[in-house]
Amino acid sequence: MWRDAFCSNSINKMAMYCKVVSSFLILSCLGGCSSQEGPLYAPPEFGCERSGKFELLTGELPVGNVTDIWEYGPVLIVQGSGGGFLFHVFDKRSGEPLCGFVRNGRGPGEAVSLLNAHLGEDGVFTCYDYRARNVLTVHADSMLARGVAAVATERYEMPDCCRAIVPLDGKRLYMNRTVVKNEHTETISRLELKDAGNRVVSRYDTYPAVDREILLRIYGLPPFAVSPDGRRLAVGTLTGGILETFSLERGIEPLATRYLVEPHVSTGEAFAFDEREVNCFVDLFATRDRIYAPYDGELRVKEFFETPVERRPLQFHRIAVFDWDGHALERITTDWNIRAMCVGADGTIYAALYDNLSRIFLGRIVPSEGEEAL
Repeated sequence: MWRDAFCSNSINKMAMYCKVVSSFLILSCLGGCSSQEGPLYAPPEFGCERSGKFELLTGELPVGNVTDIWEYGPVLIVQGSGGGFLFHVFDKRSGEPLCGFVRNGRGPGEAVSLLNAHLGEDGVFTCYDYRARNVLTVHADSMLARGVAAVATERYEMPDCCRAIVPLDGKRLYMNRTVVKNEHTETISRLELKDAGNRVVSRYDTYPAVDREILLRIYGLPPFAVSPDGRRLAVGTLTGGILETFSLERGIEPLATRYLVEPHVSTGEAFAFDEREVNCFVDLFATRDRIYAPYDGELRVKEFFETPVERRPLQFHRIAVFDWDGHALERITTDWNIRAMCVGADGTIYAALYDNLSRIFLGRIVPSEGEEAL
């Protein structure tokens, strides 16, 4: 009898324990999925703070809508429209314009609307035209020697919801806009890795813990960067500050998600700024061991745009540096707004800069003697 009573008591205790654990897990899951207050968001605490002054390489560029910049050997390649070209090449020491490539058009070596562009460690430059459904490739050395004639064009179909494609050693990484699933996107994931035969070998379909209405506004085309060896991916947000990192070595595996600044957006039908809205990542650049970003995280966007142009403060003039676990390492405060940036092999920072009149310039910050390369 004592044995039966003991067993019955143990079973009751175990049942109660399971109920408590189950309730805790459910509450934890709900909190993790929906909570955006309290400790979930924490501003980055940088271990090192320093200042940097840009040396201008050029006068105002006849280029608009600059979206990216790369260093390759003795040159800088800038993505932006101007003079009939979508890419422009400059001497990285003197700033002298050298040539342009990929004309705006529908012929061979031309493009209408680009998704993104990628410069690999092998010197192959790739860009995708989503309207003409083409992929354009050129080796940077051939482009410098032969100009537009070196650009090859191939037909290439891509999903309508695709926002970026990155070639990765025989595979391609697709970044898709799938916050809202419909008949065209229900079988497509947020991130997909496809092999040479266009077969999906890995997929990832999870977003950070943010309300769905806000996801619609902040993950249309988020800034991203892939490490030079193609092994890691970083994704940030312009509105609010969320930084995600992924390993691409054995598929698509999340490494870290850092909630830095809570995103606040107006979700009404008419466009309007939320009073609390703050911008953070306007661009990302990656090396093998670090992530760099022109970063704000402080100015209220509504207040900024309500300020007369001539009195607006610098906005994206700080460069935030993180490791691949999302830990804040360093913040460099500069004297210019930064639209896009890259870091050279010797640690020099190159950037497309802009002033309050939206004029674009190229500049650089050279490491001081004895300073550790970035």
